Amino acid sequence: MADLETTKPHASSSSQAGSAGLSGPPSTAPSPPSPAPVSALAKRDFLDVASKVMGMIVPVVIGWATYNLTNQQWQTQQREYQNTIQEQDRSRVMDRLLSLGSATATDRLAAAKALRSYSDLNRLDGASLPGLLPYLKSECDEAVFSTEKEAALQAARNAKSANSQEQQQLIAGLNALERNPQCTTPPGPTPAATAVTTVVSAPPQYFDVGCGEEKAGVLHVPVAAQMQGNQKVLSVSATLANIDNLKSWNVAVTGHDENAAEVRYSLVGLDRQLFGNCPGGGHGSVVTNFVLGPK
Repeated sequence: MADLETTKPHASSSSQAGSAGLSGPPSTAPSPPSPAPVSALAKRDFLDVASKVMGMIVPVVIGWATYNLTNQQWQTQQREYQNTIQEQDRSRVMDRLLSLGSATATDRLAAAKALRSYSDLNRLDGASLPGLLPYLKSECDEAVFSTEKEAALQAARNAKSANSQEQQQLIAGLNALERNPQCTTPPGPTPAATAVTTVVSAPPQYFDVGCGEEKAGVLHVPVAAQMQGNQKVLSVSATLANIDNLKSWNVAVTGHDENAAEVRYSLVGLDRQLFGNCPGGGHGSVVTNFVLGPK
């Protein structure tokens, strides 16, 4: 009995220890974080990708815009340079035309050769014919006349004509020109004047247009000379000379009689470039040529 009583406390202690172990304090290990919502992750990934794409696109756009502006500046400088050269060419042509009125055949021949050279370089076109033809028709020196005639023919070939047939008629009229018959007057009574084929040019009509602008209309162009009684208008041609900064153009003779011609014209300026920049205004001169011949 004594043994049983001494062992009971041990059993009680064990049970208490066991119960104490079972009823010990709860575990303090951290719980795993709850996963973020799927939509928030997708949005963050999208923003990262968009940022990278913009980082690649922005330098390209800036570089392209810089190149375009630089290219426009270069084109503007080139046009200004070309316009300066054209103005210098026109000044030289006018000087040579005035020299054709010199009293000495040597000076006139030098001027005629210079104009012939300009025409070969395409610096003499239909706009110069009104200034050249009066000297050609009054020239008595055979060498000067021949050189002036070659310059006029080449200028007619250089003219930009919308109608090749009219251009050929103009060239044919120039080819038919002969040296002034009054240069050598035969002895005896003067024979009755015979009608000859000749070419006369009306003064150029100048037009200018801005970017995206169009000018069109019909010109009433009188014959630029008084015809002899036995002459008539064989044909009329029209060209556009001194062309610059035009997107398109058209010049055509719509009809003529013995006194005048009707010329329809249309000039369209260049399109505006990026950001609305205008590369420059355009212009051109309508030149009308009349071929006169015997009735």
